[in-house]
Amino acid sequence: MKILLCDLDGTVRKPISNNIFINSPTDQEIIPKARVAIQGAVASGFLVIGVTNQGGINAGYKNLKNCLLEQRITMQLLPLMSCIYAAIDDDECWCISQGPNWSFRFPTWLNLPWRYSIYKGMGENPKYNWLDGFRKPNPGMLQLAIAKEVLRKSDGLLGGIATAIEYVIQRRGDWEVYMTGDRIEDEQAAIAARTVGVEFIKLEDFYSGKFLKEAIA
Repeated sequence: MKILLCDLDGTVRKPISNNIFINSPTDQEIIPKARVAIQGAVASGFLVIGVTNQGGINAGYKNLKNCLLEQRITMQLLPLMSCIYAAIDDDECWCISQGPNWSFRFPTWLNLPWRYSIYKGMGENPKYNWLDGFRKPNPGMLQLAIAKEVLRKSDGLLGGIATAIEYVIQRRGDWEVYMTGDRIEDEQAAIAARTVGVEFIKLEDFYSGKFLKEAIA
């Protein structure tokens, strides 16, 4: 199994406007170098997953509806990205992927064919107490993304997320997991997630495809 975890803002996408951040879901475009790099990664057998901090919600710059729509548009612009994890804060993370939405507990504006999963209440729910906080530079979002993929590959044989992450820690040498991003907190999150086998790659090595050559070697 080969996974490439990509920070989004400033790494994969950028505002069309002159804004520093994407504050409107449609005010975004894919960075050309990132598109080429992701195409190369997928051609080399990598599963590409977006991991993004979304602190703008709590800061009042956007609401949850626009945040999730923003991720959906990114995936429409970049269909090779399998899913996106969006950390609202250390205690709440959403996963957006394509597929039927299995739960009726979400509001009607979460339209099909998009699937949404929410992970919340780490402090109160022992199911998630092994996570170290979702928001980068904490590694919880990376840990969750890897554990969920291991679970998917196991067809449920590993049980729950906590069991999956224990398996990942024990067998972390059995797969390749890379993380790239443009900010120091991306590198710090990758370093903190070394226990689950994550290796950080510099942005220029991501864009140039150098990490793919080293992975093959």
